[in-house]
Amino acid sequence: MKILITGVKGFMATNFAGHYLQDTNYTVVGVSNEPIKLREKLVISNVKQKYPKRFSLYSSDITNSYKLKLILDKEEPDIILNFASQTEVIKSFEQPYGFFKTNLEGVVHLLEWLRHNSKETRMIQFSTEAVFASGGSKGKEDDPLFPRNPYSASKAAAEQYIQAYNFCFGTNVQIARPVNNYGPYQNLNKLIAKIIVKCIKNETFKLYAEEHPLKRHWLYIDDTCAATDIIIDKGKKDEVYNIVPETSFTTEEVVMRILDIAGKENIFMGYLKGRQKDQEHYNLDGSKLKKLGWKPAYSLDDGIKKTIRWFESNPSWFNQNGRAQVSE
Repeated sequence: MKILITGVKGFMATNFAGHYLQDTNYTVVGVSNEPIKLREKLVISNVKQKYPKRFSLYSSDITNSYKLKLILDKEEPDIILNFASQTEVIKSFEQPYGFFKTNLEGVVHLLEWLRHNSKETRMIQFSTEAVFASGGSKGKEDDPLFPRNPYSASKAAAEQYIQAYNFCFGTNVQIARPVNNYGPYQNLNKLIAKIIVKCIKNETFKLYAEEHPLKRHWLYIDDTCAATDIIIDKGKKDEVYNIVPETSFTTEEVVMRILDIAGKENIFMGYLKGRQKDQEHYNLDGSKLKKLGWKPAYSLDDGIKKTIRWFESNPSWFNQNGRAQVSE
C-alpha cells in the first residue's frame, strides 16, 4: 500500500510517516511546502536514509494545483492523509486569507484530483474539534458546525466541500477530528512541549491564571495513529470520526502532572493575571469510533513520560530553537 502524506514536515504528519515506515510495510510519499526549518530537514533526511526505498519526498504547496497534480499522477497513492494546514488561531485573525487558501483551496485541489483522476484513492482529511462551538453538550459527528474564528471557519468549510464532493462526484473522503495531540517532534509553542523543555533546562516560569478553568482533551500521538488505522480498516465510506479520549484536564492539571513526573515542581513560580480570553473548550462525543474498537492505549501520565524521554534523548530539537517560551 502507498500512503501520501501532505504537510509531512509537521508534528502530526511526521509521527504518522514514522508509524507507517516502522510498523508496516507501506510505502510513504511525503509532500511538504518550503521553507523547511533546519530541525525539520534533519528529521526528514534521517527518515530518507533509514528507509531509502520506502520513503520519497516532494516539495510542493497543496495550493499549487499544477505541481500537486504532477505528484499525484506520478505516485497514484492508495490513501492520502491531508495534514497540510495553517493552524495558529491568532494568526488567522491577522492573515485570514492565508487560512482560506491553504485550508480550503488546497483541499479543493485534492478533491479535484480525486474527482477527475482517481475514484479508487481514499483520502482522510484531518480537521479539528474547533469546528464546533466552545462548551455545551458533546458534539457528535453529524451535529451542526459552529466555527468562531477564521481558522475554524476554513476547516469547517473544507469539511462541507468534502461532503459535497462525496455526494455529487462519488469521491471517497473521510474526515477525522482529533483533539489536542502531543508527543515527539511537537512544536515548542505548544503547552506540553514547552513545559517539558522548561523542566529539562531548569527554567522557571509562571502560568496565566484562569478565572474559570476549562478541561480539555489530550491525546498522545500514537493513539491518534492507531485511531486512524482503525478508520482506514473499519471506517465507513464518507464518514466523519471524532478522535477523543474520555478523560479531560485543565491546563494547570496538565502542567502539574509534567512537573511531578519530571520532579521539577520547584521551577513553577506561580500565576500571572489571566488573559482577556480564556482557552476555548470543545466537548466531543467519541462513541462512534469507540464502537469500531478504538480506545487510547496511553494515559496522560504514560504519554507525558514517553514524551519527556523523547525530548531528553533529542536535545537538538529544542536547542536549535533557542529558549522555549511559555505563553499558554
